This record gives sequence, C-alpha cells and structure tokens, in this order.
Amino acid sequence: MKRGIGILGFLMAISAVSHAQTLVSIGNGISGDTRLVIPVDPYGAWYADFTTGANRGEFYDPVGTLAADYPTFATGTYLFVGTSYRTALNQEPGWGGSSSWAGNLTRTVVSGPTASNYAYNDGVNDTATSRFSVTSGDGVVNLSFDTLVAVRRTSHVIVRYRITNNAASAISFKLYRVWDLDLFEPGEGASFYEDDEVCGGVYGGQGYAVQRELGNSALQFSLSSLNPINGYAAAKRTHNPNPSDPNCPAMGYGTDIQEWNAYGIPACWLNYVAYFGAGPGCSGSSFTQGQPGFGDAHIGVEVPVSIAAGGSAEVIFIHTYGSGRPATCNLADVNLDGIVDDADLLAVLFAFGSSAPNANVDANLDGVVDDADLLLVLFSFGSTC
Repeated sequence: MKRGIGILGFLMAISAVSHAQTLVSIGNGISGDTRLVIPVDPYGAWYADFTTGANRGEFYDPVGTLAADYPTFATGTYLFVGTSYRTALNQEPGWGGSSSWAGNLTRTVVSGPTASNYAYNDGVNDTATSRFSVTSGDGVVNLSFDTLVAVRRTSHVIVRYRITNNAASAISFKLYRVWDLDLFEPGEGASFYEDDEVCGGVYGGQGYAVQRELGNSALQFSLSSLNPINGYAAAKRTHNPNPSDPNCPAMGYGTDIQEWNAYGIPACWLNYVAYFGAGPGCSGSSFTQGQPGFGDAHIGVEVPVSIAAGGSAEVIFIHTYGSGRPATCNLADVNLDGIVDDADLLAVLFAFGSSAPNANVDANLDGVVDDADLLLVLFSFGSTC
C-alpha cells in the first residue's frame, strides 16, 4: 500500500479527538537473517504513519539478500458487533484515528504498552502488554481487553486478546485482523509493491491467508488464528469475485473501506483468493504492470466471538514472517515441529517452575512454566498441524 497520500484524501480527515501515538519496540533478538523488530501500539497494531508515509520502525531481514526491510504498511484489528457497532483497534492517526474509521464505540487505553525482555534473556525486549476497553454509550458493549504481543523465533508474532464482557447481557462480535503488506525485491523499485501474490491455505485444520513476493521464497508472510475462524480474505485491488452481485464490492488496498463498511469480510470474499477463486490456492504465477492481477494486495482473518455476561474469551492471531505456512496452529506445540508430543512434554517438564527465559516453553505466555503449561500440552497431546 505504498501509495500517494492524496489517493485517499479522506484518510487525512482526522477526527477531533486526540490521537497521540504510544509505541514500544519489541523484537526477536536475532542480529542477522530473520531479525524482526516491530513497533507495537496499545491495541496490538503496527504500521507506517498514513499522515506522513513514514515507516514507524518495523524491520525484517529475510534469509539471504536484504529486501523487505519494512514489509508492513499496516496491520490491526477491526471489531464489529453485528451491523450496529464498530471500531478500528489501531491508534495510527490515518486509520484508527481517521474520521472515516471513527466508528461508534469508545476505545480507552487503561495501561501500556509496556515492553519486557522475557523470552530469551538477550537484552532485547520481545513482549509487549497493554490494557484497553471498548464501550458503547448505551451500555450494550462493555469489553475490556488484556493484550499481549510477543515476537518469537524464528520470526513470528503472537497477538493475544483476552477479552472480558462487563455488560449485563451476552454479546457476540467479530474480530477481523487485516495485514497490508508492501513487498518488493531489490532493483524492482517501490512501484512494484503491486506484483505481490496472495494465497489461501489450510493448516491445523482451518484456513489462513498468505501474501508473498513472486519468485522469492523468503518474502512470504502468513496470517492465521488459533481460534475457529469465519474465513479469510486474500485480496488484490480492483478484483471483484462476483461483479454481477450488487452486494459484492471490488477489493481495495487493504486498510481501505470495504471490510469496514461490510462489518466484516464481505460474504463474496470469504475463503476467496483473488484471480483464483475459492481457496486454497494462489492468485497466479506472474503479474505484468498494467495487466489484470497487477494491483495492491492484502490479507485478513476473521474470528467470531461470543461471551456471556461476566464471561471472558481468548483470541490469538499469528503473524508469520518468511514462510507461507503459519509458525504454529497450537501454542502447546512448544518446539514448533507440527505435533504436540513427548518432545513438547519433556521441554515443559525440564523448565517446570522456572521463569524467563523460556521462549515458547511458556505455552500460555503468563511468565512462568507451571501446571497451566503442562495441562495445555497434556490436553493437546497427539494433535497435529
């Protein structure tokens, strides 16, 4: 989505409320290939600044030649309650702070983001935590979020929302995680961010989406969830899955308005890969500037959530850098080999009772390896991705 700011002039219409940005930097502590650093905000988002076009600090060093040093234009989460309430969980002033994404819910940061050096004891902060609330003036929506963003080796990011329903009645809503990547190889020039390919896949028994630079296996990025999903979107700008359907919009840039206006992934986009059809599959093997298929891309995953009054739920998204397959489908797979087995059980037992550094062995990411981690592995024992 590296485009001139003037293309979407409404992005510059900043609402009257204050949108000061609070960011903390976290990374995987690797110094060479697969090094990953992101600047996370209180809502678990990271991005370029739409109002200036400036990079906000993300850095990714793929295997081999340095190419996409800051592949993410923006990633964040939309929250939709039916077709009545919505908000963008992203403090970037041109997206979550734009009047076009003002929504009708109030977001309030309670604390954070706070960064900590938890996973590897290497002097690099790798985990960020924060708290915020989302409320409606009529009391129907009253949600509190405990948010954790963890950068882990080799190069993946766990975004976990623990959500409590503080309202008097049960609530159902959707969290749509969108990832707008701009990928181009050395020598291509910035205009070639529009030759990315998008794909849909299945891992751990459910779908996920991929955006990748054609011909460079190191420049692949996958977005998945550990929760059951409604579906994914693998989009290329201007493509319309069903132009004869007046309710099916053409796909946009990625942090554009289509999903926002539809209160979720448009039905005709669900589990659909641009220029391919119903996934799994990929959009194509080559794109030529000015020809069909040459257009900006983005990917997204949508999770349905239902919480009783006073109850809570957990939603986890996984951003995987440098791979067309998610890093994991289960946090109990602590060694990331695709199966929960004796090796994972032994890793937890050997680290039992300890605190940092434990990287993935702390399966529930609560800062200590204890009974909760052991039970998570035991209950998942034998499951595969």
